[in-house]
Amino acid sequence: MAIRRRLEARQNAFAELQRELNQLFDAMIPRRLGLSYGLISRAMPPVNIYDDKDCLLVECELPGVDQNSLELHVTGDVLVLKGERPALRPAEGTTVHIQERGYGNFNRAITLPTPVEGDKAEARYDSGILTVKLPKTPQAKPKQVAVRAE
Repeated sequence: MAIRRRLEARQNAFAELQRELNQLFDAMIPRRLGLSYGLISRAMPPVNIYDDKDCLLVECELPGVDQNSLELHVTGDVLVLKGERPALRPAEGTTVHIQERGYGNFNRAITLPTPVEGDKAEARYDSGILTVKLPKTPQAKPKQVAVRAE
């Protein structure tokens, strides 16, 4: 048990170091070029995925993105999200001191933790949050196994 706690503490420390290094590199690379350190560009929207026994829920932050510019595709256990986050142009003569929100085209393929029924997917876009409900395939749903005494 003590070994497990030490291992978890080391993994947490490594994850924190990785986050800090990513932030450092992100700060060093010009955002106006649409570049960032790693595989995710500045325009790439953050995603949360929740799992319950019947479906997966995918939430994606897309403030300022026109719903008509969004494309969703589901194939097996992969969800593809495409769109464009428009650049916000400050008024002429304005100096930009901080620009953390990214912009540009994005094309994100997310490997889901389980196969889903793409033809039964539902998507809703409200207040800049895209919510996609993906029913799991019957094979992916958990099944209870009865335990018999002998």
